[in-house]
Amino acid sequence: MKEVMIVIQNKMYQETKQALINGGFGAFSSFLVFGKGKKPVQFTAKNGQPLDNKDTGQPMLAKKMIMVWINDEEEEKLVEIVLTVNRGGNCGDGKIFVTKLNGAMRIRTGEKGRDALI
Repeated sequence: MKEVMIVIQNKMYQETKQALINGGFGAFSSFLVFGKGKKPVQFTAKNGQPLDNKDTGQPMLAKKMIMVWINDEEEEKLVEIVLTVNRGGNCGDGKIFVTKLNGAMRIRTGEKGRDALI
């Protein structure tokens, strides 16, 4: 079993959510999160003028985090769905983190392991 943490731009959430559902990944959790990357982001005002971040430092940007718990054999399919929707070739497209999940239990029934994921 694996836990997949997906961090994407807010504007891509609905499309990503629908692609996951269409791909058979209908069970997941999502959160609004704030973060920043290593590279500075240059913001511009509506008039096109660059905004000065010197006084405030690099701002934290709002993103969406999607958490999905899957069986090992589903990893490649899930990652491909997320990449297809979100890869725009730009800084800030997002990140995917995949970690081994040591266990899972459905509280209502007591089912464990793979049975708790389906």
